[in-house]
Amino acid sequence: MKARHFYIAMLLLILSCSKPDDNSQAIPADVLKTAQLQCGSDLAWLQDIIKKADEDKATRKYLGNYRGTIYLTTYNNSPAFMIDMMMGSGGLAYYAYDCSGARIYPAAVNGVSDFYAKTVAQGWIVYSNIP
Repeated sequence: MKARHFYIAMLLLILSCSKPDDNSQAIPADVLKTAQLQCGSDLAWLQDIIKKADEDKATRKYLGNYRGTIYLTTYNNSPAFMIDMMMGSGGLAYYAYDCSGARIYPAAVNGVSDFYAKTVAQGWIVYSNIP
């Protein structure tokens, strides 16, 4: 009898799972336009990262290094982008960039930066290729 309940539970679990969407999320036009207006740039460097992320999701060309989320936020009262992808870092939690694509390093207190948590909670998602 126990085996029967197990198989019924497994069947229900399998049926309740939905297939993930194979299409990556395109950049929402309003968020991209907002970022472009704030930055005064077409953000070509960001588009290059997004192309790699799309390719990594489709073919794993970059071994999952470009799987994650890109956020639009602010840092020192200027637009900034936080990229929550490994991008071959070997373990960095995230990357932060200014509008020109130059890397920025948010200040940390006692070795911990609240930039990440604040951005995830309050930033705008520009792109994501994870479910």
